[in-house]
Amino acid sequence: MRRLAELKPGERGRILEVIAMAESLAALGFIPGATVRVRQRVRGGPLLVDLGESMYALGREIAAMVAVEPEMDCLGPRRGTSQRGR
Repeated sequence: MRRLAELKPGERGRILEVIAMAESLAALGFIPGATVRVRQRVRGGPLLVDLGESMYALGREIAAMVAVEPEMDCLGPRRGTSQRGR
């Protein structure tokens, strides 16, 4: 488990839990089971994330309150996995 604020651009995660502001974030679709993708990390600013057909800018403090399970995406294997034998 990681926090949404820890994901890098292009990484996806399945939301496991929203620790704070649950009602407000749920109204936007940030609910357990939903998949989010970090589009961009603005230096010293918010994360731009895709959720469904929408894009949201979340402050890092808020993004740190969203627990996610990182998912494999088209960018390649997860960090720490070997690419030998390819």
